[in-house]
Amino acid sequence: MWCIITARKGSERLKDKNIKKFINKPLIEWTYISTQNTLFDKVILSTDCDECIQISKKYSHIECPFIRPKELSTSEARSIDVVKHCLLYYKEINAELPNYVAILQPTTPQRNCENINYLINYIKTKPEINGVSTFSYTNNNSNKMYKLSNNNKIIKKIEANDSEIIYENGLCFIIKTSTLLDSSPIVNYIGSIPYQNIEQLIYPKNKIIVDIDTQDDFDYAEYLIKKDVENTNKNEIIIGNRIINNQSKPFVIAEIGINHECDMKKAVKMIYDAYYSGCECVKFQCHIPESEMTSHAKEIVPSNANENIYKIIEKSSLTEEEEIYLKNTVEGLGMIYLCTPFSIDAANRLETMGVKAYKIGSGEMNNLQLIEHIAKFGKPMLISTGMNPLEKIRRTVELVEKYNINYCLFHCVSIYPTPYNKVNLPGVDDLKYEFPKAIIGLSDHSIGITSCFGAYMKGCQVFEKHYTSYMEWPGPDIEISITPTELKSLIEQLDILSLCCKGDGRYRIQKEEQGTIDFAFSTLTTTKDLYAGHVLCEEDLIAKRPNIGDFLAEDITRLIGKTINCNFKKDEKLFKNNIY
Repeated sequence: MWCIITARKGSERLKDKNIKKFINKPLIEWTYISTQNTLFDKVILSTDCDECIQISKKYSHIECPFIRPKELSTSEARSIDVVKHCLLYYKEINAELPNYVAILQPTTPQRNCENINYLINYIKTKPEINGVSTFSYTNNNSNKMYKLSNNNKIIKKIEANDSEIIYENGLCFIIKTSTLLDSSPIVNYIGSIPYQNIEQLIYPKNKIIVDIDTQDDFDYAEYLIKKDVENTNKNEIIIGNRIINNQSKPFVIAEIGINHECDMKKAVKMIYDAYYSGCECVKFQCHIPESEMTSHAKEIVPSNANENIYKIIEKSSLTEEEEIYLKNTVEGLGMIYLCTPFSIDAANRLETMGVKAYKIGSGEMNNLQLIEHIAKFGKPMLISTGMNPLEKIRRTVELVEKYNINYCLFHCVSIYPTPYNKVNLPGVDDLKYEFPKAIIGLSDHSIGITSCFGAYMKGCQVFEKHYTSYMEWPGPDIEISITPTELKSLIEQLDILSLCCKGDGRYRIQKEEQGTIDFAFSTLTTTKDLYAGHVLCEEDLIAKRPNIGDFLAEDITRLIGKTINCNFKKDEKLFKNNIY
């Protein structure tokens, strides 16, 4: 089965809609993503839009072998003709055409690979039908749906129950290639595609799907996707007795890493300093040089170092006994010990030590052999994503989810130090929307702690910073490390932020504001002496504090023209029983 994505340049009702930024990426990119990991044998883009083509180059599975002809790129051009043109192009170059063609338009960003694979498998069980088109039930009440006659008289439009009203949602249209290319007469229409024996499938059930045509459609689809993400991003990981989720306080990891340079006194000093800073967790790195590197590593000098990586790692590699001692020290203080393995041998050592979770570095994120080996241990995984495109992150996530592992994905930029204009916190949005089952964190290599606060406001719950007791100490990651003072400030400020951000997402008046309301609000007061029977005019009233009358400043128009039933002195407040 082939997939043909039809996307022309421009749009009459919504300008350049296919490349318009939808949430965090161009609208068409959502369709590109949805076709990854599907059962399609080929995914083809038919377009005359240069921007759509450029965006597609990020995705290796998408072909764009031609520029769509001008005559097929107008608003009058039919989808059927666009698809036929694509198939005939491949036929002319002697390609074997598929049995089925799926037609996807970029205007339905809510689709995903699960939707598509379901429909592919569905039609394979229905060889007797020519195709399938997806529909949804409308949430409109048919009893309130009307149309106007030529003389503006209301005519009842639909006589039906709510459940009988459906609309074509644009999720996916699949048709037999032979039917599509058949020159027999047109006999009926499903949407814009005319053919017989097309099944109208209600899919997905109980879900509103928006086919974007207007700005209102665009905004509504954004709202629905964001709502879905909020509802699904209620995940958690448990490390020891610490629960980490979107409702818990932020979790900060002090990454000692290899800053100790095998000096156990320095390592222990950093542990205790982190403890007195209020930190819950410290992390080390488990290196077994001969297991993770070849001799060629002796020729590689990192950008932030003056010696080769083999030598750096070799002189920073702890023995198993030393690592056990540090782990016992950390846990003896009631803290959580984490460690990053850089080889299968290192992972086995940590498992023997009884670690409660595993941190995966950015360089190991695409080491699927190592990832699967660790996943089989059945413990939570915290995975950095630096240097890896979304395609590779997705591959790793699929493997982790295969073993039902709870996991955290760290937004990470592997530049040491990371310039502030390269931290790219909007990338957090991508991780949130692409991986709704993940807890999202930040592994930060910028100077200081400011980036972490921005990341928290983006939805990050876990924060990893390189750490040292003294900036004067030597070490490969000292430049990007924070001190105990900064660590303490980071933890305290994140805790404050988490309190500030608690709530149900609704704007509301707090009951504790009432005391301020009583003196801060003004109520209407007389400007002069007034007598019973007087009809109020604007000059008679002015708003003054405190808030002890019945009429606020905003009520003045309601009182003009009303009659008072008693005498008033200047500066008296008005009450409801004074007015008739």
